[in-house]
Amino acid sequence: MILAQAETRPEEEMSGASPAETGAPQPAASPVLADGIWMCQAQKADSQEMPVGPLEQPLTVGEKFILTCEGATVPLDSQKLTLRLPQAEKYSVRLLRVHSLNENKGVFTATSYRVGEGQVRDVVLTDGIKSVELRNIDLKLQSSIDPATNPEGKPFAPPVPLAITWPIWLWATIGGVLFLLTSICFMIIRRRTQRKALMAELERHGTALTPYHQFNKDLRQLAREFPMLKPTDWTHSIASRYIDELNRHFRWYLSRQFTVPAFQWSDQLILREIKKRHRAIPKSIRQELRLALRELNKGMGARETLSALDGQQLVELCRKVADDVEQTKTRKDAFGGAR
Repeated sequence: MILAQAETRPEEEMSGASPAETGAPQPAASPVLADGIWMCQAQKADSQEMPVGPLEQPLTVGEKFILTCEGATVPLDSQKLTLRLPQAEKYSVRLLRVHSLNENKGVFTATSYRVGEGQVRDVVLTDGIKSVELRNIDLKLQSSIDPATNPEGKPFAPPVPLAITWPIWLWATIGGVLFLLTSICFMIIRRRTQRKALMAELERHGTALTPYHQFNKDLRQLAREFPMLKPTDWTHSIASRYIDELNRHFRWYLSRQFTVPAFQWSDQLILREIKKRHRAIPKSIRQELRLALRELNKGMGARETLSALDGQQLVELCRKVADDVEQTKTRKDAFGGAR
């Protein structure tokens, strides 16, 4: 049990003797600077924080009680009230709620974290400008902790204010939204960077031919390099080189014609970009382009088993896409491809 202790003189502390033992008079306590004095009475509080009688039984640490104080006329601002206590009494009283307050009286919900009994001294209620000293706060508290776990009876500090606890699913949702927004921003920046790199690459490797005519020139060169006159000339090595060259020529055509990074972007992204930016291209041609890209990917994945007939069919499929795009461009004159 912790009791309020009287101050001792240095000589008494050195000798270890108390004022009662030495017979010396106790020094007067330093006065508390305040604008007035209020006398207080502590009462037991019910679940609705209403007074229900005197404190007949000891309170437990952290238990709420009603503190009614009245006295000298001192106007206080209820919105700015704080308690000022000496270091030794910092856990003795805490105000939790102001029920009523006027110039002569205040009713509060309070609590204490000091185990022991006795009056709490030098308590000052202030709004930062005016202040009153609160006297006669007589409390008796017992610990809610088993004495076996706290044999020394040390006071427990009041719990610090906790941050608002949100459920885990809400944090996960917020994290997911932030991750999604970050990913979208990253993809937008990355695509813009890739498009700028493509424009610089087309500028460095410019050609006087249109994308369509350059593609047809590349296909003629491919036919000269891989004549495929005899089935025996079509080896696994030739098939692999052939599909690589055809895929490269077709993706360069898409890059020039639609200004899309066809080597870096996925097929779905290429098709989505063409649909978004080149509305003159009808759905039927976009479906042909989807088929051509899919078959090229299959050929790239099975390059060693690709036959000469498969190679010729892939060339015709890619050529048909380019022909249909060129006809649409010429007919509607509403398509702006890169040159």
